[in-house]
Amino acid sequence: MSKTEALLSIDIGSSSVRALLFDVLGNPLEEFQSKANYQMNHLSDGGVEVDPDFLFRLVIEQIDALAVNPYNILAVGVSTFWHSLICLDKNYKPLTPLISWNDTRSRETANSLKKKLDEIEFHKQTGCRFHAAYWPAKILWLRAHQPEIFSKTCYFASFSDYFYLKLFGQLRTSISMASATGLFDQEQCCWSSRFLNLIDIDLAFLPEISDNPYTRLVKEFQTKWPMLAKSSWYPAIGDGAASSIGSDCFDSRKFTLMIGTSAAMRAIINTNSPLFHPALWSYRIDRQRRIVGGALSNGGNLFAWMKEVFKISETEIDAVAQIAPDSHGLTILPLFSGERSPNWNDAATAVFAGLRLSTTRTEILRAGLEAVALQIALIYEEMKKLLGEPKEIISTGGALFHSKIWNQIIADALGKDLHISPVSEASCRGVALLLLENLKLISLDKSYLEPSSVVSVTILNHQLYKKALLRQKTLYQAIAENNFFLNI
Repeated sequence: MSKTEALLSIDIGSSSVRALLFDVLGNPLEEFQSKANYQMNHLSDGGVEVDPDFLFRLVIEQIDALAVNPYNILAVGVSTFWHSLICLDKNYKPLTPLISWNDTRSRETANSLKKKLDEIEFHKQTGCRFHAAYWPAKILWLRAHQPEIFSKTCYFASFSDYFYLKLFGQLRTSISMASATGLFDQEQCCWSSRFLNLIDIDLAFLPEISDNPYTRLVKEFQTKWPMLAKSSWYPAIGDGAASSIGSDCFDSRKFTLMIGTSAAMRAIINTNSPLFHPALWSYRIDRQRRIVGGALSNGGNLFAWMKEVFKISETEIDAVAQIAPDSHGLTILPLFSGERSPNWNDAATAVFAGLRLSTTRTEILRAGLEAVALQIALIYEEMKKLLGEPKEIISTGGALFHSKIWNQIIADALGKDLHISPVSEASCRGVALLLLENLKLISLDKSYLEPSSVVSVTILNHQLYKKALLRQKTLYQAIAENNFFLNI
């Protein structure tokens, strides 16, 4: 391939949009990148949403920023958040804002599904649970609470579906994006007619599923981007899958630990064999590969919230490393946006226990970082039950890339060394590697990264965190068993 050829990778995250160019060896072209931050709207009733046209324009602006470059763009790829939902009318116009993955307004609807239907059967077929994150609860909530909008709805779409619709005039979705909706049959790789019937949704409301590339931009964007008019645009994949691939975690021998806005631990499975564990989800990357893991709705967003609410300075953040592990007397349940893995309780809320007049802001921040690490440790234990102990855990994501102390806390909480990915934009890199695979230029079966640095576990600290985890679990059980989450 020519040195004048390149790839365009776009990552649409929950708090930022990035666009980068990569060469045909999968290396970022650092001088050609663009990023914009944004915030979704967090409502008092648990709603989390954003105007899809605002977000679309933000993505377009990042592509525009790279429009002048000396390369022939062979292909374009996108990664974005799973589980988002937009209702479209008969003319494909949005009737609702983009409803985000961490919107919990449909939590009671999800709970009613658990009472009416067999959740184990649902989980085995779709890889998902009855939870506010997924489409069944969101759709039924809209039907009950916004009937006028629902009556005008002709199509349900994720944000990436809407993005490609506006660029190519076609409403379709990828296997990866469909697989995380809760309406997808993981074995047959198609929409689940059984569960569509159970929630009384016609197949015609859902996009066609196809991983074939888009090849012809609508006239407006052909004119706007002549350098992209002949490029192959590949359908979006979930950002979690992209992050794992971008961290060179191509099979279950390596687990990916990611903390961005949220947090997750994942492993790629190169098999079509069914996988089921009640604490974990299972989605697809494509027809050949699955990705299994557990996720937290709070990660870097918790860090950001604590800094803002408690007015924590950079000096105080640096001082976190000087506080001894679990020495603050605090127990925190970091469940600001409900709970996904391992208990899937979307009615859960954050709890701070042990506060005293002597408690400092730095101690609260340290306890918050430890609380997320302990939740990740719960997921790790469930992952090991399903897949065995990994050879390595690769740490990635913006929140971890810039925080040495958080990596150390997590290594100590897990009781296993963390291998720090040298890639700052793992999702964009993962998209680029998949594009190269689709173009038959590489095979995703070996590591392409230089050895990463390692954060070694401190065994004494691990013993302290095992006690802290037991305390966190005890607090959670006491609140959950007495239904206190519902009264907070």
